[in-house]
Amino acid sequence: MFALLTILLMAAPDNLCRVVVDRIAATVDDVAIPESAVRRAMLTSALKIEPGETAAAFRERVLDALIDQHLQYDDAVRFGPATPDAADVTAEVQKLRERLKAQGRDPDKEFADAGLTPEELRATVERQLIVQRHLVERFRSAAVASARAYAEEVEKWMKELRQRARIERHALAPPYPDGAKLIVLSTAPKK
Repeated sequence: MFALLTILLMAAPDNLCRVVVDRIAATVDDVAIPESAVRRAMLTSALKIEPGETAAAFRERVLDALIDQHLQYDDAVRFGPATPDAADVTAEVQKLRERLKAQGRDPDKEFADAGLTPEELRATVERQLIVQRHLVERFRSAAVASARAYAEEVEKWMKELRQRARIERHALAPPYPDGAKLIVLSTAPKK
């Protein structure tokens, strides 16, 4: 029986024998943020690497932003936000494409390298729009008062969200095993 199984596995196409590898960068209330999501956010977020900032420090800053976005999105969902219009999502995707082109990068290649399908890109942008709109609604009065008052209110709110949440950062695992083929897992929310 074992010999038959071995023969069948050896005859199986290469794609059936691939090793799925992704590392957990952090968990927020027991929901994993995979390393592939961090890499995607490094590409799609408005955050830029600062002069003199190491790649590791930039990654940590992006991970912090992902944790905050997770907390903000969960808070926004409690209020039953409307789904952004498809035209708004398309416009934001186009802005992202233009930003990448302005940096001398090929958006399609960047998205493919990050393992980001067009549907996942749109879902990510939609999530970001929901969070942005929630922030505007929640802190409208503070924003009218002053930029400083707005920043202070948002920081106070984020501190409260972080205190209520269970956040764990995970040490990165050793490099991928020799010969492993990295398959980026989808982190797009299911509709």
